[in-house]
Amino acid sequence: MSEKHIYVVGGCDAASGKPLQQVLECERATAPLQWRRSMDMPQALCDAVAVVSDSNLFVLGGTCHTSLNPYLYVFDTAKAGALWQRLPPAGTYAEHPRPVPSARIGHAMVEGVYRSEPVLYLFGGHDGTQHVNDIWRLHVRETLRTQEAVWEMVDVAEGLLPSAREGASLSYSQEHDALFVFGGSGRFFSNECYVLEMQDGSNRWVQVPTVGAPSPRRESLSLVHGSRLFLLGGTDAQHAYLPQLCVLDLGSMRFYTAQLGRHQQECVAEGATCIGWASAAAKAFILFGGTAGNSLFEIRLEPFEQVAMKKK
Repeated sequence: MSEKHIYVVGGCDAASGKPLQQVLECERATAPLQWRRSMDMPQALCDAVAVVSDSNLFVLGGTCHTSLNPYLYVFDTAKAGALWQRLPPAGTYAEHPRPVPSARIGHAMVEGVYRSEPVLYLFGGHDGTQHVNDIWRLHVRETLRTQEAVWEMVDVAEGLLPSAREGASLSYSQEHDALFVFGGSGRFFSNECYVLEMQDGSNRWVQVPTVGAPSPRRESLSLVHGSRLFLLGGTDAQHAYLPQLCVLDLGSMRFYTAQLGRHQQECVAEGATCIGWASAAAKAFILFGGTAGNSLFEIRLEPFEQVAMKKK
């Protein structure tokens, strides 16, 4: 999701269970929403992660039929007649390819900033054999300029790393120059909160002692807005969907649950098994599909403690 557009990339066909190639998009400002078919992906994918940086839609990982997808794809949504590009590792054309993240599912990816340049951060997932807890940084402008995936593994100088996991939420705060990881599942379902502090290249993991943490969960949506971390939904170890909006005050490190009305709770509850997006730029969460069919719910953060919801 970008500030103005919503994208649905691939997924699984409900009838056959097979991965899909189709890409759909719509403008958030239109009412009712008008979806249109965009350029199909080069291959059918489900469980991939998609992130928009400027006008470029990046897709990484996921499964294609019987194997994991190792490739990074990019599509320029603002360019007429644009085609999907499959990007080889940096150095490929010079016959010295650089390391890249392993193919995976259950990973999390978010846009951030590094040395005043846009980057994408990747954390964790499952590589088909085991859970992982590595952190990677994709240099967006250099990647687009060279048409090669310029990845860099983030070296952690100190601190306690999150255990290997999939389904964790990942969000970035430019104000703090930090990544926030919450929950996920590996050897167990987690409700731990970790912060990767990156000011001045420190790269230090900190497990944050929080007060009133939500129950263990995976697949929550998260974003940092101002001095608060917002967490929406997720599933617990019994596969039950958790229709909650939880807020972490980054000053006191105290969690609280936003008070939603009955109708709002029902709207969030209908998000079970849905597609979800979090956009710090738009200051909103978006839920589409799930048990609500083809309904779309927008949860706007107005601002800080106030939560407004509208259905389109």
